[in-house]
Amino acid sequence: MSSLPAHLRSVPPRAALSGLDDVFRYSPTGIGVIDEDGHFIAANSALCELGGYSEGELLDRHYNTFTYPADLNRDSRERAELRAGRRRSYRMAKRCMTSSGEICWVNFSATVIFDVAAGKRFFVVHALGGHPSQQPADADTERFRQAFKDAPVGMVITTCDGCGVHANDAILQMLGYDRSPATLLALPDLMPPEDARRGRVLLRQLCSGALASCKVEGYLQRSDGSLVWTSRRSVALRDAAGRTREVLTHVIDTTRTRRHLLQLRHLAERDPLTGLLNRRAFERALLEELDPEADDQQDGAVLMVDLDHFKRINDRCGHAGGDSTLVAAADVLRVCTRGSDSVARLGGDEFAVLLPGAGRRGAARVAAGIVARMRQVRVLVGSDADRTVNASVGVAIISEAAAVSQDPLVMADLAMYEAKQAGGDRTNFARRPLAAD
Repeated sequence: MSSLPAHLRSVPPRAALSGLDDVFRYSPTGIGVIDEDGHFIAANSALCELGGYSEGELLDRHYNTFTYPADLNRDSRERAELRAGRRRSYRMAKRCMTSSGEICWVNFSATVIFDVAAGKRFFVVHALGGHPSQQPADADTERFRQAFKDAPVGMVITTCDGCGVHANDAILQMLGYDRSPATLLALPDLMPPEDARRGRVLLRQLCSGALASCKVEGYLQRSDGSLVWTSRRSVALRDAAGRTREVLTHVIDTTRTRRHLLQLRHLAERDPLTGLLNRRAFERALLEELDPEADDQQDGAVLMVDLDHFKRINDRCGHAGGDSTLVAAADVLRVCTRGSDSVARLGGDEFAVLLPGAGRRGAARVAAGIVARMRQVRVLVGSDADRTVNASVGVAIISEAAAVSQDPLVMADLAMYEAKQAGGDRTNFARRPLAAD
């Protein structure tokens, strides 16, 4: 076991330090010496035993690796006071990380020592185990620990600094981690960036007392990189003085439930033949666009699309031929629109398109593209003949309909029928009704 560094032992008279080597070496209190850069340059057997390190492992090891992450900020602030000369020593109860990853509570003190001859300073640290947090727990605490450990629901305790303190077996199994990094599992680090920012805001609100609890849903990343959709409820854990020191989060894997809900929503909102939105979903999207506070509401447009002479195609080709024509028409609408647009089959051969923010010129371009591309769809009629598919498109500008308190879908529908009466295979803008005086 190392003795005190020679430059420290040589500062006072040798006679005064004749017994300090043995005190350092055999003291039951862990003692270490740290250089200006934060590395251990001496450590006694008690300190090595406390951390589960051999002397060789601990020497040259940085002091921060010996300190639990959640306590680093407070510890660093205290040491900064020593460096600035505003203090000669400090004491605190803190957590240390052992070589096996366990948390060890200690009563800790640090003192600065100056080597006048060399013009250097060093920090002597004392660590004594047996902090009250390590004492046997009372019955209520022990029941909580057992319930936490064995709960079928994932549970994580996080400090107000965002560091994980404890994680139970259920959350480790859910996310694919083994027991070794359990105490370092921090939920914000497992969230997508935007969710992580929101999570840290909620954590600050819980710790400040602005919130007593909160509930969110979102993805967490598993150890293999895959994502799991979770429902999370966090509550503040307060001490006897009412201060929040830590936050308890319950985590439930709702991936399967969410998948089923999405499937049910798809069935409820989609046309089963074409996969487009159905009438109910389209009308809901249109209502959202008509909201006065909706973005780009004044520039939106509604298109009504109807296939010309579809009944003739259905009669001559049968329902199978009619269905394939509708599917082909739906594909044309998808090609001609953006991902942000809403495209629906309202029923039969009637389709509707909502173009948020497209404006009059953009709506005209989309409508003309639909008519042109629809002509490229060919339907087999009989055994040796085929024919093209034509469409009539009516266009209504939402702002013009709003100016006269008209439904833009109705205006687009009337414009579409005017296009059909004019021979079909064309687009037609709704006439602007005169506003009432």
